[in-house]
Amino acid sequence: MVDDFHQVSFQSQGRYAMLGELSANTKSILFVFHGQGQLAEFFVKKFKVLNDLGITIIAPEGLHQYYLEGFSGRVGAGWMTSENRLVAIENYLNFINAMFSQVKKETPDSTPVHVLGFSQGAATASRWMAESKFNFEQLILWGGALPPDLNKELIYQRMKGKKLIHAIGDKDPFISKEKVGDLRILANNYGLATDINMYEGAHDIEQKALVKLFSLV
Repeated sequence: MVDDFHQVSFQSQGRYAMLGELSANTKSILFVFHGQGQLAEFFVKKFKVLNDLGITIIAPEGLHQYYLEGFSGRVGAGWMTSENRLVAIENYLNFINAMFSQVKKETPDSTPVHVLGFSQGAATASRWMAESKFNFEQLILWGGALPPDLNKELIYQRMKGKKLIHAIGDKDPFISKEKVGDLRILANNYGLATDINMYEGAHDIEQKALVKLFSLV
């Protein structure tokens, strides 16, 4: 029986997908975080409608890839599980911060940044916000919620003057209409106000609702 585990640090790599270009003329950047079992190359395509309107989309991919069924076939990725979770969180935050530094080298500091987390990616995006220092415009949690274990003071300070938005489908099987109020309660527990946007749809990125959130209609 193993009584104790030992950790070892090593250099690793992560990947991200991108729609659009990064330059001095980039209108704005939207970082999008996928849900459990998705891959960045497919998830990023859900935001093409925004890219067509001049927003560059960056989709980092969870560091844990696995077969969705059995031992072959379709592959998905995830951000973390309950096993060794604190190390997994530290690893993906290091990866995301390195990705952000690489991306921002190509654009002026004044380029607006937006962040969207879908499903499990909502928790990932929220943790990144709490632990980072860069400026951003809004945090959108789509079909997901703030995690209950954030540092209250950090997230409160980071969200000062920023928009916190929840986008929830009226047919989302994971967040029923009865549970939507819990999202507001959780935000209030952090001292935050949130706009809850309901749309017609299920647990997915719905195009009309997406455009509406960015005030492009």
